[in-house]
Amino acid sequence: MIRIAIVDDDSDMLQLIKECMADVIDYTFVETETFASAEAFLHELMIGKRYDILLADISLPEMDGMELGKIVREKWPDMYLVFLTSYREYAADSYNIDADQYILKCNMGDRLWKVMKRLIERRNMENGHYRVVGTAENDAQERRVIYCNEIIYISKVKGSKYVEYITTAGQYRERITLDNLKKELPEKEFIMVDRSYIVNIKHIIKMSSHVIYLNGDYHVTVSRSYLSK
Repeated sequence: MIRIAIVDDDSDMLQLIKECMADVIDYTFVETETFASAEAFLHELMIGKRYDILLADISLPEMDGMELGKIVREKWPDMYLVFLTSYREYAADSYNIDADQYILKCNMGDRLWKVMKRLIERRNMENGHYRVVGTAENDAQERRVIYCNEIIYISKVKGSKYVEYITTAGQYRERITLDNLKKELPEKEFIMVDRSYIVNIKHIIKMSSHVIYLNGDYHVTVSRSYLSK
């Protein structure tokens, strides 16, 4: 799942931005979220939400897009940063903070979809391994792509042939045994900590006694037989 944040205080412009991107976004695999201020977007980041691409207007109330971009570059350097503006003179400043693209709003119809297509493809290549799974409510009717680096941990659903994925984007499930799934996951990134749990090493914060603490305020207990491993 590729997540795009759009920050602009003009509701009409937000709608226009979505229309300009419509030709390149398959909403099964790309999720967009809009914000009317830099502060609202930063709040979501601070509580743990993650985004792949930030598309921000430079002229924002209170904290402007440039200041937002500096914070994003410092704290979330992997996020792609694209600026939109009506003023050409901001171009040099945007490149000084290593923005991935700078787009004039008058050229948005021609350039925005091309830029977004390229960044989405690049992020898909970076994310590498992925799985196509169902939502936690219904695995048959709605299918989503989740990337392995989004998975925090996986658990066996008791009394069924399903596993449940706990990810940074939500909860999903798949009809597969945990043992078979372990064989299909990147070996260096995922470890089995119990007969019913697989954990993504990248999301481990710390381990205390038999408990592994994970991003998203989750924790999993390691069984005695797996502790030495």
